[in-house]
Amino acid sequence: MGYPEALRERIEDICFRQEWLFGSKLPNGYEVRTQAERYLNAPPLDFSDVAMKARRDQIAKLALQDVGLSEKWARRSMALINWLVHITRSIRSA
Repeated sequence: MGYPEALRERIEDICFRQEWLFGSKLPNGYEVRTQAERYLNAPPLDFSDVAMKARRDQIAKLALQDVGLSEKWARRSMALINWLVHITRSIRSA
């Protein structure tokens, strides 16, 4: 689900507050509440398009390394994936 960059911080705050409330209703919701509290008590994240893409790329790169790719090949794989996404979007918008 996408939403405008200017509203992201506000929307994410609302989502994490709802996550905390949901966790408080679960019998074993400690981890859910703790994770939500960590976000709510930390300095605000940068929710710009660039920052969110960088976080997604970093998570994906770490996932590729977890399945056995070296850092070098994980980086190269991410570059290929990003290029394919760019090409696909270019074709769709044409």
